[in-house]
Parts: sequence; C-alpha cells; structure tokens
Amino acid sequence: SLYSFLYSVSLMKRLKIDYILLLIITSSLLLRLLFSLWTNFQIDEVNCYRVAHQFYLTGILPAFGQVIVYSKTNLPGGLMALLGGVGLFISNGTPTGAILFVALLNWLAALIIFIAYRKIFPDLKKHLMAIIIFFAPWTIIFTQLWNPSFLPLFSALFLFAIFWAHKNGCDLWQMFLM
Repeated sequence: SLYSFLYSVSLMKRLKIDYILLLIITSSLLLRLLFSLWTNFQIDEVNCYRVAHQFYLTGILPAFGQVIVYSKTNLPGGLMALLGGVGLFISNGTPTGAILFVALLNWLAALIIFIAYRKIFPDLKKHLMAIIIFFAPWTIIFTQLWNPSFLPLFSALFLFAIFWAHKNGCDLWQMFLM
C-alpha cells in the first residue's frame, strides 16, 4: 500500500503533473456536477426532459424541440432531444444521466478551451487561466439541463481546429474556407 502510493507519487513527478492544476480542474468538475444535480427542475427543464425522454422511449429523433413556455411554440430541430437522450440511453432512463451527461460535455468543452489557450498563450500563468476558464459563470450555467446546447463543445472544437490549422501552416484564407 505504501509502496504503491510512493510509486504513484514518483510516477507523477516523472510525468511532471502539476498537483494544483489537477486540483483546480477536478474541483471544477465536482462543482459542476453538484451544481447540475442540485438545480431545481422548473417548467423548462421538465420540457427538455420530456423531449429527451420521448426520444429515449421511441428511438425516433423529433423534428421539433421543446415547447417554449411563454409563447407555446416549439424550438426547431431535435438536437436538444439528442443531447438529453444520449445521457438517458447511458443511464437507462434516469433523469440524472441526462443532467450529468450535459455537465460532462460542457466540462469537456472548458477543458478543450483551456488546452487550446495553453497552446496559443504559453506565457500566461496556467493556474490563473484554469481558474478563469473553469470557474467562469457562463461555463457553469451551461451545465444545466435547461436548454442544453452543443454550442460550448462545438465552439471549443472549432477554436482548437483553428489553432491546429494555424500551427500546421494554413494561411488565413485556408482557415476561412475550413
């Protein structure tokens, strides 16, 4: 037991793992999961869950999203059902699975943004950058099931793709056409 602990510490030193950075990133994940589990299910969350649950039960992606409460119209497209439904498929239909899946995807988006910013701005302090990116209010608010969105994840992937294209010698016109 003590030997395995000492071995893991020496392995982390060889891999040059920053414990403070690891603590910041892990605590942001735990905060995000707790925040998303302890938010109240209002009418909008229930509507998002209904659309996702219908997709889970039937396996058919709907043509329309949830009903907007105040105007009684539907959001276009079934991406909301897909985002909530995948979590339901993973968790065998429990609402907690949909909530945690949305929270994990948005945490993954923050992690991708952090990695891209570390590559783009290597001189900035990584601990301060991690605190700003992982604990920004907009990143935590997007972790709720209320109007779940692929926007944070796809925006992060787009930012990383632009960095990768620039690093590999694409000029601005080529990046625009990408």
